[in-house]
Amino acid sequence: MLNLLGVGLFQVSVPAYLILQAYLAYAFHGAWRIAALIPLIFVAPLFLFSLYALGLGSSLWPLTLVLLTPVGLIYLVIVFAVHRFA
Repeated sequence: MLNLLGVGLFQVSVPAYLILQAYLAYAFHGAWRIAALIPLIFVAPLFLFSLYALGLGSSLWPLTLVLLTPVGLIYLVIVFAVHRFA
């Protein structure tokens, strides 16, 4: 049961990351926006790589996104929390 919960959290992290990334990029200004856009340095190339792997017919094409977006999501939640309390 715990294993299924962990897998589910990883799968939910991809759309949650994308939604939070878009929201913070829109809502924040100045240095806060730059801080919120930092994960895109890593996620954008991996997204393109995933699309490339999908085009080649790889069955593991979403693996890089599924493994990286939880880290980006945690970072964005921390930036949001610091911004909220600052």
